[in-house]
Amino acid sequence: MPIFYKQITQNMNITLNKIDAVNTTITVDVTKEDYTEEVEKHLRNLCRTTFVPGFRKGMVPLSRMQQLYGKAILVDEIMKIVTSGLREYVKQEKLNILGEPVLRNEENLPDYGKQENFTFIFDAGLLPPININFSKEDTLPYYLIEASDDDINTQIERFKADYGKYENAETVEGNDIVKGVLTELDETGNPKAGGVINENAVMMPYYMKSDDEKARFMDAAVGTTIVFNPGKAYDGNPAELASLLKIQKAEVQNYTGDFSFEIKEISRYKEAEVNQKLFDLVFHPGIITTEAAFRRKLKEASTQRTIPDSDSKFLIDVHRYLLEKIGETILPEASLKRWLETSSPGMSESSEEDSAEIIANLKYYLIKQQLIKNYAISVNDDEIKEAAKQRVRVQLMRAGMNDASDLLVEKYSNDILNKTSSLRQVYEEANDNKLIALLKEKVTLDLKTVTAEEFRKLVTEEKSTN
Repeated sequence: MPIFYKQITQNMNITLNKIDAVNTTITVDVTKEDYTEEVEKHLRNLCRTTFVPGFRKGMVPLSRMQQLYGKAILVDEIMKIVTSGLREYVKQEKLNILGEPVLRNEENLPDYGKQENFTFIFDAGLLPPININFSKEDTLPYYLIEASDDDINTQIERFKADYGKYENAETVEGNDIVKGVLTELDETGNPKAGGVINENAVMMPYYMKSDDEKARFMDAAVGTTIVFNPGKAYDGNPAELASLLKIQKAEVQNYTGDFSFEIKEISRYKEAEVNQKLFDLVFHPGIITTEAAFRRKLKEASTQRTIPDSDSKFLIDVHRYLLEKIGETILPEASLKRWLETSSPGMSESSEEDSAEIIANLKYYLIKQQLIKNYAISVNDDEIKEAAKQRVRVQLMRAGMNDASDLLVEKYSNDILNKTSSLRQVYEEANDNKLIALLKEKVTLDLKTVTAEEFRKLVTEEKSTN
């Protein structure tokens, strides 16, 4: 049975009709006395400041201004009064409204030209009470993602490539870099008078498009002069030819003949060896002294990089567990959908499936916020800064920088904190981090070690079933 509450805010009557635990309507009655003074004040101000043809500025009669702008000002003032009164009422009554109240009779608005008293009815959804408690009797899975031996081998190969260096070679092989003098030849095979000469030409024959032209360079030694056709070698690519010949792209079509290339230097990239030097480059010097320790440290670093993924999965499992523990959370779905449609353009065109997903996500958010409230979790500026730094560290570790300097972390974290959108995300992450840390202590963790591939498969399968 509906329950009615009535309150007078200013001169307005505001009535709450509580339909059930989560659905309500709020009726706002506005009388002439509520808005007349403000409307007239606004009109008189316009009389002093607005230019109207046929009248001197500041001498426009109130009746004329009423004809021109009266209705618009009336509507504007009434809606201001209704909005402010409604906001104050919700605050005074401490209503936990989900979203915002939505005007019910917006398609059947009053006749502002004839009426003096107005009634506005708003639909509002109330946030349902959610009682949540955790103890060691609650057991939840926690997945530790451990890199496989193949993953570690791949990482080591990448480090060998990243920390390698170029060394001089005697003959051209594979993807060696060759440097030398490039000279345009005439039809007789001699240097062309006034032709192109690039004394600091650099090429990688391996990437030539023509196998025949590429073959001319293979096994060639320093000091050798090779005759080849750049146009054929690079299949006429304007960008590559312009860069090699040091000419404009538009001129490339004028150079179709042979060139000579006198090899002055051959550079070959040599991967780093798995030794103390590599250990010190990847981690701080002196920390690792053996390959076995290097592999263990890489595994530890890999697990550390994936802690955010493990924590995120843990929070999802907490959410699922709670839904089962407290039962289906009742939400004012009709009011919620109307609010979403009003606040989000195009939402009314969303499918039922999309709406269901939004509501499911909202349930997740509400449960998480209730947990944060129940456990009095809050974050200060230092914790927000630390969350930003942690985000940067994980990103750098995933890029292969296992021991990034504090200065670099500080720089990138400041960039995050200076952007409003990313600052909000970091604030949420800081709250999540404290919540996750607290829940890990309160519940019993069923630790499960899985590979990255097993973890991805687990998450993918869960998404497909939800």
